[in-house]
Amino acid sequence: MFDGPVRRIHVRRYVLRFATPVRTATATFTHRTGWHVGVETRDGRIGWGDAAPWPGFGGDAVAACDALAGAEGTWEDERAFFDRVAGVIEAEAAFSLAACDLMAQATGVPLRDLSGRARGAESVPVHALVNSAAEAEAAVARGYRTVKVKVGAASIDADVARLQSIRAAVGGDVSIRLDANAAWDEETAIAAVSRLAAISPAHIEQPTRDMAACARVGAATGVDIALDESLGSEADVHRALVTGAMDVAVIKPAYFRSWMSALAAALQCQRAGVGVVVTCALESAIGRWGALHLAAALGEGVEAAGLEAPLAEDVADFPVAVNGRLNPTWVTGLGVAPR
Repeated sequence: MFDGPVRRIHVRRYVLRFATPVRTATATFTHRTGWHVGVETRDGRIGWGDAAPWPGFGGDAVAACDALAGAEGTWEDERAFFDRVAGVIEAEAAFSLAACDLMAQATGVPLRDLSGRARGAESVPVHALVNSAAEAEAAVARGYRTVKVKVGAASIDADVARLQSIRAAVGGDVSIRLDANAAWDEETAIAAVSRLAAISPAHIEQPTRDMAACARVGAATGVDIALDESLGSEADVHRALVTGAMDVAVIKPAYFRSWMSALAAALQCQRAGVGVVVTCALESAIGRWGALHLAAALGEGVEAAGLEAPLAEDVADFPVAVNGRLNPTWVTGLGVAPR
């Protein structure tokens, strides 16, 4: 697996301030809390992962935070660590990312090249998250060719008016993606997406929570459907592919049980002709680098969305998008460690 067995596991809590509060349908967050998981081998190498529970993703976020808080410190016994965080998807994902970091370090390649496929992409396209016509116009001026807009928090009339102004501002050549974050029931989703179809969105992400209902929304409106909240495992992805529930899969590696499992799910989508977007959980740069490596591993053109998290502070450097692309300096392993 990597050079030498596990000697210690380090679990460190982090709390990072958002530049502006992040609002969801149920709460407002001023800080991002997570845990860095470091896996140390007997030869002194350390690989790093990021466990960042978030309500609505992974398992029970409150229980996951409690388990991780109880695991803080240094563990000499790997089995005891896993007993303490048993069932916590985020902890398993963090350990996996750290182990993959170690494997790539030992192999002498960037994590993106650990998949066994051809060498990964050198740069990765990203989109700009915008809320208004002015923000969309400014993003296009900075070189972005794709913008993403959140919908569902306001009335359908308000969303339609806002999207019409955004489309008028950016023109017909810029791709507009919509994200409802499962805000609607099926009936409301069909009504809303039918009206939003007039601005020719590239797709709408998670119009409702239920996977089967999302498929019916797509069939009724003719708008491509992306799934995000519905996908937390290879089994979820397989079910979505079998039922034809999505045109695009949004993969958050932080909520799969391993980085390799997220990679396998994304490759399964590509083989089925379903688009893939890799994104993050607004976690620290450690987890976001893992998502960036995953997007690059999938090949040229796969987008890494939302990786420029709205944090006012961070634990490591992260590349800045230029002309709508992230073009990092790739080094061995994950390439970063928490400061």
